[in-house]
Amino acid sequence: MKYLILFFIAFSFSVYSQNKKVDIINKFIEDGKEIWEIPGMTVVIVKNDTTFLNKSYGVKNYLKPDLVDSKTIFSMASTTKAFISMSLGILVDRGVLDWNDKVIDHFKEFKLSDPFVTKDARVKDLLTHNLGIGNEDELWTTDSTSIDEMLDKFSLSKLKYSLRGGYVYQNIMYVIAGKLIEEVSGLTWQKFVDENIINKIGLSCTLTWSKDIFEYANYTYPHMNDFQDGTVHVPFTISDQIGAAGMMWSCADDMEKYLKFLLNKTLINGELILSNKTFEYIFEPHIIIGDSFYPTQELTKPNWKTYGLGWFQHDYRGQKVDLHTGSLQGLVAIIGLIRDKNIGVHVFSNLDNAELRHAIIYKVFDLLVFDDDTNDWNNQIFKLYKEYRDN
Repeated sequence: MKYLILFFIAFSFSVYSQNKKVDIINKFIEDGKEIWEIPGMTVVIVKNDTTFLNKSYGVKNYLKPDLVDSKTIFSMASTTKAFISMSLGILVDRGVLDWNDKVIDHFKEFKLSDPFVTKDARVKDLLTHNLGIGNEDELWTTDSTSIDEMLDKFSLSKLKYSLRGGYVYQNIMYVIAGKLIEEVSGLTWQKFVDENIINKIGLSCTLTWSKDIFEYANYTYPHMNDFQDGTVHVPFTISDQIGAAGMMWSCADDMEKYLKFLLNKTLINGELILSNKTFEYIFEPHIIIGDSFYPTQELTKPNWKTYGLGWFQHDYRGQKVDLHTGSLQGLVAIIGLIRDKNIGVHVFSNLDNAELRHAIIYKVFDLLVFDDDTNDWNNQIFKLYKEYRDN
């Protein structure tokens, strides 16, 4: 009886402690939402395969009262890249591809401006932003071309540094990775992701085509704050020619399942979507990226910063953090994991440059890993990014 009483006391304290932390985080999010003047957002936190928080805040459209809910879809933007890395990993597990295979051996039309780089580029190089080409986003942001037209223009882009001798964030290489998936599997990357990842996890609102959001109907609107007229609408970015780099959309309920999928090393209903070897390879640091990192590093002060396959990485208070942001005009996302502590966080919001997402990530890590509620992340992050914006 004594042990039963002690167990009940310990359990009750644990529940009380968790509820208190949920309240702290919820107030933190609501306070931050007001500081940044964000119309709507969702936050999902998973710990040890249990949902710690899945909550929606605010409205889909600042001009209307329609509330964001857990099925409202937001742009995943560049967090799409992890799905491309996993898709290539599935093909590696099937033995039809190797990370070190030459791209041109599988995708005969692959071409860059430098013949040597064209010939030597490896599959994993498509994902690590270090093939020597500078950022060429104007090829899709200012010209709504087809994929083939965009890649033809991209093939003329000159090298800015030597092969694997630097780092410049590169979206179009992920488009090539999407084409590689098609060449090897016989399916478009969208179909491949649907069949091999989305359907197996049971993601019911995740879309691989941005053009499909209007048919889905329960979508958010992109906003920005121009600091003169206040919050205003900006156009939707429907650019599926860059889809593999960042055009998927999803909702909070699906991101809850996705976080559990990642923290459980892709084991779903007894089936491994990726082998443990391939999954760990994706999260290995593949290149050092130096100071080409998020401004938040001025507050988190990492000792090292790397990029895996579709994931940024750094150390925070002795823990390895895997994360990625997603940013399209008027919409932002972030996903962050401390895999050694089985903690995952995901944030969507519908305001351009709403860096509350960074504050939430580190607030959650502080509270759930270190039991620390002392850092004033809301005000520190707001001040930091305001200085960048004003300059």
